[in-house]
Amino acid sequence: MSSKQPSLSPEWSSRTKRTFFLIALVVFGGLVLLIREILPLVIIAGLVSFLLNPLVTLISKRIFFFPPLKGNRSIASLIAFVIAILVVIIGLLVIVPVLADQIESFVDEIPKLLRQFERLLERILSEPISLGGEPILIDDEPIIPLDRIAEATGTTNLNVIQLTDLDLGEIAQTFFGSVGSLTGPAFSFVGGAFNTIISLTFLIMMTFYLLVDGGRFVHGFLALAPDGYEDDAQRLVKDLGRVWNGYVRGQLILCIVMGLSVYIAATILGVPNAPILGLLAGVLEFIPNIGPFLALIPAAFLGLVSQSSTLPFLEGLPFTLVIIVVWTMLQNIEAIVLVPRIMGDSLDLHPLAVIIGVLSGAAIAGALGIILAAPFLASGRVIARYIYGKLTGRTPFVETRRRRGRHTGLGRVIMRLYRYIRLQLAPTRTDSNDIQAPV
Repeated sequence: MSSKQPSLSPEWSSRTKRTFFLIALVVFGGLVLLIREILPLVIIAGLVSFLLNPLVTLISKRIFFFPPLKGNRSIASLIAFVIAILVVIIGLLVIVPVLADQIESFVDEIPKLLRQFERLLERILSEPISLGGEPILIDDEPIIPLDRIAEATGTTNLNVIQLTDLDLGEIAQTFFGSVGSLTGPAFSFVGGAFNTIISLTFLIMMTFYLLVDGGRFVHGFLALAPDGYEDDAQRLVKDLGRVWNGYVRGQLILCIVMGLSVYIAATILGVPNAPILGLLAGVLEFIPNIGPFLALIPAAFLGLVSQSSTLPFLEGLPFTLVIIVVWTMLQNIEAIVLVPRIMGDSLDLHPLAVIIGVLSGAAIAGALGIILAAPFLASGRVIARYIYGKLTGRTPFVETRRRRGRHTGLGRVIMRLYRYIRLQLAPTRTDSNDIQAPV
């Protein structure tokens, strides 16, 4: 056996180490700039593998009871891919036709809704401004906002909305173009559908390898830690994993819950296009603090220009106020009850920081930057806190206490059934007294 021989070359000085580190940092930054077009694809592959990892672990360690298959992540990853594809296909077959009809009818109604909104706005602005029931007079004439606007603009009517200039096709093309830009122009030498097929193929391949060997990548990163910093590196990886686990999976759960809640509330209140409002609420949930407010705007607008289909006495401004109150209650329930239990303190970012992060993410990476601004901010805070702690001699980590949930009701029944099946299928061993005991 050959043992490791110590290096006979002289050890680098501190100045040489710093110089090499700066050179390596510059080279790494240059490489990132060179491959920046494929970074969105890599990030999406990482997020998908992150979401599928628990399913792969469950299949490989809990469902495969046969020794040749137990712990085989390659086969488990293939099975997880098949399950995910089936779920997506079923969702497309069930949800997409309903949403397509709703979107088509909503697009057809937009000009009508805008005309109703313009008439409503003209009627409101045509009323004299009053105080205590008495109109306010200037030169013995009541103040009518619409007349003042007409005098200032030199027009005879309001004409706030120019419907002839509204190109819905161009708006839709711009929106879907921004969504399609997530994969970047990495394969710009081909066009259209072939570009999408290549991007999807590479996405599946990267996701598969991350699912199979993601743990090796993490252990390899930890092995690079200098002597004495192994524990710090493990703690940093743990804290960063807690941030991304809380955000990605937590936001996905909140997305589904809030989308269904808004859809149910809109259906009960009789708001038009309830499926679209639920879809918007679910998708915009991925933008912390800002998304729920953006989801409220179209619902309030529909309430202002329409009448409730279930409560005929609600229409116009009262209908809008009811919608605002109900949507605000749902958002408060989410913030007070759901977010602490689903996401914990994994993010805990100030709303101002989130807004600045979202704007910065939009400027840097478009739609993907908006979605991932919050977890990147939280990750940066973890790293900055560690560096600050090392520079100042303070504790570089913040201790967090995790509460272990207790299974109740149906969850308790499922856990007991699972433990019973696992106990029955577990291999047995014979101890020194020839008593059969489960391993």
